[in-house]
Amino acid sequence: MKAEEVRRMDEVAPSAGLPRAAYLVGLLAQVPILVIGGRHAESVAALVRANSERVDFTQSFFRHYHVPGFAHTGRLEAGPAVGARSR
Repeated sequence: MKAEEVRRMDEVAPSAGLPRAAYLVGLLAQVPILVIGGRHAESVAALVRANSERVDFTQSFFRHYHVPGFAHTGRLEAGPAVGARSR
């Protein structure tokens, strides 16, 4: 590595929240967020957003389908319409 590359890594690694050696290993392994130059805080925020979207989808799915019998029958059945009252 050239001295300029080492200096650059010393600048960039802390902004990614990593020690220089871990940052270098991540680059060599082509960890996507490091290769495209993302920052640690931005990466965490993106993961939180993605997780939130998955939770919303899962909750919606379980509200829409009657899932408890799935393990026994292998079939999903539409549950009651949203807002429908049970008798």
